[in-house]
Amino acid sequence: FSVARNETHRSSFFLWPLFKRNRVVDPPLDRQRDRIFFSLFSNTRLTNTQTGATQVRRSIWPLFTTVRDDQGRSRTSALSIMEPLFPTDRDLAWNYSALWTLWKSERNPVTDQARQSALWNLYERERQQESRRTSFLFGLFQRERNETGTSTRIFYLPKIENEGFTPSTK
Repeated sequence: FSVARNETHRSSFFLWPLFKRNRVVDPPLDRQRDRIFFSLFSNTRLTNTQTGATQVRRSIWPLFTTVRDDQGRSRTSALSIMEPLFPTDRDLAWNYSALWTLWKSERNPVTDQARQSALWNLYERERQQESRRTSFLFGLFQRERNETGTSTRIFYLPKIENEGFTPSTK
């Protein structure tokens, strides 16, 4: 067990590398990172002490990484091979994570938008306020529903519109 601290930094561990905690308090920011067995599990919390806004990043290597920013936007990816090992490398996540990500989910509560995709966009689902879109087989089958009705596309052919369709009450 060890604890080291100065004016802004505090570092502690227990049975290193089993558990390690780093904390930086430099007003108005408070950053704390907990790690279990190097980066097998990592939880990072960044808080603005003046506004109370918090950003959180959690990952369990190699299963998933989830990130929530101070606006409430969140992103989760399943099979997260490199992101937990290099948490500050945005280029790695942007350029290469698509190769190993099996499930991705993004949500923005401010604009009421959400998007999920599985198996390299083999399946996609998007929600934007009043519209919903689902796609299978890289877009070979698409279904879209919005305030004007429902439309379906198969094999990239023109849309089949079902405006105002209501099921029979018989």
